[in-house]
Amino acid sequence: MHRNLILALSLALSCNTASANQDDVRWHGEGAFGLTITSGNNETETLNTSLELNKDNKVWRHKLELTALNVTNEEST
Repeated sequence: MHRNLILALSLALSCNTASANQDDVRWHGEGAFGLTITSGNNETETLNTSLELNKDNKVWRHKLELTALNVTNEEST
């Protein structure tokens, strides 16, 4: 799970932003990361991450979507 998260974050940080040029065929996208840790009567950790990448050119449109959700409650995942 951690290896996939590191890969997704690496892709998000390395993607180029799209310019105003219509002939530009670089990848552009957005990502999100969330972590919630609660303690008290129950120990719960929730990790949520998503990544969306797009690439448009004259002939093809490519879209890549990655999402991950990991919930751990006490000793079960």
